[in-house]
Amino acid sequence: MRIIMTAPVLNVHVLRPINWLMEQGHEVIWMSRIAPRPGEYAFQYVSLPTPGEQSWLASRKWFFGRHLADWLAGRRLAALFKRLQPDLVHAHWVNRQAYHCTLAGTTPVVLSVWGSEINRLYLPEASRSVRRDVGHALARANLVITEVPEIAAKCSEIAGRPIRNTLFMRGVDLSVFHTQPPEVSVRWRQRLEIPANSVVFFSARAWGAVYRHEMILEAFAHALSNSGKLAHLVFTLYHPERGSQQYRNYETNVRRRVEELGVSDYVRWIEPGTPEELAEAYGAADAVVNYPCADSFPITFLEAAACQCAVISGKLPSYAGTFAETYFRMVSSEDAAELCVAIKETIQMDLVSRRQNVVCAREKIEQSYDERNSAHQLVEIYSRVCDQWSHRC
Repeated sequence: MRIIMTAPVLNVHVLRPINWLMEQGHEVIWMSRIAPRPGEYAFQYVSLPTPGEQSWLASRKWFFGRHLADWLAGRRLAALFKRLQPDLVHAHWVNRQAYHCTLAGTTPVVLSVWGSEINRLYLPEASRSVRRDVGHALARANLVITEVPEIAAKCSEIAGRPIRNTLFMRGVDLSVFHTQPPEVSVRWRQRLEIPANSVVFFSARAWGAVYRHEMILEAFAHALSNSGKLAHLVFTLYHPERGSQQYRNYETNVRRRVEELGVSDYVRWIEPGTPEELAEAYGAADAVVNYPCADSFPITFLEAAACQCAVISGKLPSYAGTFAETYFRMVSSEDAAELCVAIKETIQMDLVSRRQNVVCAREKIEQSYDERNSAHQLVEIYSRVCDQWSHRC
């Protein structure tokens, strides 16, 4: 099977499926406007057609400008797909680019919803034009992959009709995400200048208002001032669209609030790294803190549990009925005071109490979320879509 894979960024969420497919003998073509470094990856790369005149047209105020721009983008992709002859196109992160893939009309298109691109459309500042593009993409796709029913329902609402949907949970690489040796934790803390006796809280989610880093910061600062013990909070500076003005403004505001709260000495910032480096962060942390206002089912839960790291999380509908309710400390997502109490109690706990559930959580991951099983499930999904497409044609 020949698959074109595309996404705004080539991150671990895309690389893992690419590796799964190649390990099973399938051919993968990565399509993007940003070329990977020569020799860095084994898959083939093709350049995504540049927007050119369709970007100019889309910016025009007249009624047909945006529609003509979309049509031109779809025709360019149709020509590209005709030349490459893929069996299927898989677009991760539903945006305008994903919509253009569905407009090509020459190849079945699968969309993977990561969750945040859908949830942010429900924020007060959400763009109507972005919502329209996402809705068109969801409505036209041959299949939409979501992780939880709640996100699937939101996709149908945005699309304006029931979508063709399947639930698929990405697994985790258990050879990478596992309990770390003590010396790894020591090195990680030393690099960040965090004392060995400090309780470390790790915020691993992407930067954006939906993940409410500022509320995590506020709760941490208040808990720290009332705990009488030493603690640190570590943020990871990851976002698929990190160069955007919206991202920069959000990060600037959080950094400013760190200064205002007087906790600069107790907050650390790390760049997104390799999966191995992320596993080290989980292994060195005492607890992951997760407090979004809306969510799908985050890979962070799987990674933290696999590394036997405790988790404090807001309680959301998308987490209902999952292992998170059993093994994690769940607090109200509407009352930040509960988050503050959970952080303070974790600071004051002994190590054994903090990690009493994490061994069982790791066992659950091994049983149900091994990514080797996910790889076979993904190929089965592709095969069904291709069969349906061939029958339709």
